[in-house]
Amino acid sequence: MPTKRLLGLLTGPDNESDYRTFGVLGDDGQIHLWKKHQGDKFYQWVALALVNPERFLDKVDFSFDARCRKCNRLLTCKNSVESGIGPVCAESGF
Repeated sequence: MPTKRLLGLLTGPDNESDYRTFGVLGDDGQIHLWKKHQGDKFYQWVALALVNPERFLDKVDFSFDARCRKCNRLLTCKNSVESGIGPVCAESGF
């Protein structure tokens, strides 16, 4: 399945490496949980909160970062964030 983004949940103090991935945001705009999390009520709730964040703003904090799909570097340029790939990786033909 082609994907736009991996979805991860910060589970520790290191905001560079303490993420647990639990699914993907597909090209269809839908959240697809990993098979091992599909029956887990917590991850179902997280997916619902991502789809409808306004319903949960009083319960959780949301933050999003954008990283290059090839090298995983932080993306800062609007065009790079939208495409999901940084300029250096784009030039290399990814």
